[in-house]
Amino acid sequence: MEISSQISEKTNHDTNELIERILLIMTREKYDITGIKTDSVKFDNAYGGRHEQIRRFDSGIFKIEDCGNYRVVDLNYTHLDSLDIVIICIISTLYIVAGICLNNSIFLMGVPFIVYATFKYYNLKRIAKEILTEIVN
Repeated sequence: MEISSQISEKTNHDTNELIERILLIMTREKYDITGIKTDSVKFDNAYGGRHEQIRRFDSGIFKIEDCGNYRVVDLNYTHLDSLDIVIICIISTLYIVAGICLNNSIFLMGVPFIVYATFKYYNLKRIAKEILTEIVN
């Protein structure tokens, strides 16, 4: 189970040039390229530890659609993988149950994990926009 998002941009660049730009940028950002086709590039995050995950995609794919006069570049990326979801759910549930059983405000301790997931979503959305803008311009 993963939670993913998609963002798209139009460009007039050639498909081969777009593939080269994608490879250059994703290699520079230290992502593993797991698949290259004539119209797509798949990548995976194999860099860094869990503390760096808030600013890195877990995995994703760039797809280039030829629309005649222009191309559309789609970036579909995963921002919460199964491990993130399980950790957030378990810890938040434990704090909520403990707060109810102990009749105190410990249930609020699950809030930071929900804030983490929300912050990661918006942070990666911004990073995706920056990367896609760099590719198409």
